[in-house]
Order: sequence, then structure tokens, then C-alpha cells
Amino acid sequence: MQVFKNMILVVVWFSFLLLASCNESPKKASETNTDSSTVTKNESSDTVYDPAIDPLIVASAFTKKLADTLGIKMFEVSLNPGDSMPMHSHPDHAHYFMETGTEVLFVPGQNKPDTISGATPGTGAIYGPFTDAAKNIGKTTIRVLDVAVYRPRGIEMPAKPAYDSSMDAFTLGGPSIKKLADSLGIKLFITTLKPGDTATLHSHPDHAVYVLEGGEIAVSFQGGPRTIMKLQKGAGFVSGPLSDAAKNTGKTTVKLLIAHVYRPRPKQ
Repeated sequence: MQVFKNMILVVVWFSFLLLASCNESPKKASETNTDSSTVTKNESSDTVYDPAIDPLIVASAFTKKLADTLGIKMFEVSLNPGDSMPMHSHPDHAHYFMETGTEVLFVPGQNKPDTISGATPGTGAIYGPFTDAAKNIGKTTIRVLDVAVYRPRGIEMPAKPAYDSSMDAFTLGGPSIKKLADSLGIKLFITTLKPGDTATLHSHPDHAVYVLEGGEIAVSFQGGPRTIMKLQKGAGFVSGPLSDAAKNTGKTTVKLLIAHVYRPRPKQ
């Protein structure tokens, strides 16, 4: 019962979600793009996710967990110059590049490491499972937000809120959203609301949200009360399906990074 109570609290918090929205030469990170805790095979390769070396387990010194429920984990990865991240394994996941630099990736079975550089802060990508180790060989800190998706969904709500695909926030967002990536049943985008902007009624499937720029918004559940939410920069949450509308009632622009997770994973 306590788990269900906690899940309900998460859904309440998430009512603020808005519609608005490895070679010798260096590579750009963007060029590599194209539950819980079960082995997940990448349907386009032989790579599998190994839960024994999940980054939150073996690289805790470099990771900060923000949320973990419904088979979705959200965490930040930070590597200062000279830091080395041990061999670790990812399931399907979305990356958002907050601060970038130059790193070397070591992939099992590969003779030579890859040097990765050139990713632009504010960009995102979606990847299937892979295993690697990494070292920051540059002069700047590397910071990445990771949304890891463990399939199948690990927890069911007592009552399942309806997700309405005809009102999908990713589809209806228009100019107020920036689409970053769409692959493997995951959609990654940024939604921005300036003071006074309104988000009409929209719907989310299972989803994760990270507050890039905070502020105050008024949110209304479909058929529910209006709630004032104060969002803090750097906060992260995971929620199940819901439908809501919102208005920026504060004096600052609110910017949210949102990852929609559509289940089950489609065949490749």
C-alpha cells in the first residue's frame, strides 16, 4: 500500500507536465545516435543490458539518481577532467547533453577506443542497450542526463489512468516544443512556456521530466482541481499516464525536458 501511496504522490507532482511542448578519428556524439532490471536485448544487434553493471551500481561516484519507478530511472552523469567511469551497461535509454567535452569510450571486443567530441549542449539522442567504459580526456566537465528504460514496465498503478494518443503532447506541442529524438518507442523533447503562456489539454504516456528552467505554473488535471506548482531547476520526476492543461503564472520562463515512453517497445 505504501508503494501505491507514493505512486499517487508522484502523479500529483506530475500534473505540471506541459504541452508546449569507436574509430581512430574523433566523432561527434550526435553521430552515434541513429522492469526493472532484467536483461534487455537490443533488437538490432547482439548487445544486451547487464543489470549487474548498471551505472547507478558500479559508477555511483559519477551518477546522481533523480527518480526510479515504473521501470524508468532518471539520473545525471558528471565526469570532471581526468575522471574515468568503469565498465557499465545501459538498457534502452535517452541522453540529454548538458555540458560536453572530449571523452574516450572503451567498448568490449573493440581493439581501439573511440574518441568522442563535438556534441552540442542542449541536444539529445536515443540509444539501444550497450556496454562501455569512459574517460574524460578534455579540459571541461561533461554532464549528461540519462533516462534509462527497463522493459517491461515494472509496477502497475491501482487504477490505470488513460493515455489519449489523439492528444499526445509530443504531437500537439507546435512551436512551443523542440523535438530532440524519436526512436525505440521513446520520444525526447523540450517544452517551453514563457510567462502568460498556456498549454491546452494534452496527454502523456509513461514519462520522465527534468526541469531545465524553473518557475511557477498553474496545472489542471482533466476533470480535476487547479493547482499552483513551483518548479525547481534540476528536479526530475517519473510518472504514469495522465492528461492535464497548464498556464505559466510566474515571472520566469519554464523549460522542461520530457521523455515519453510508449510500451511495449516496437519491433525494429
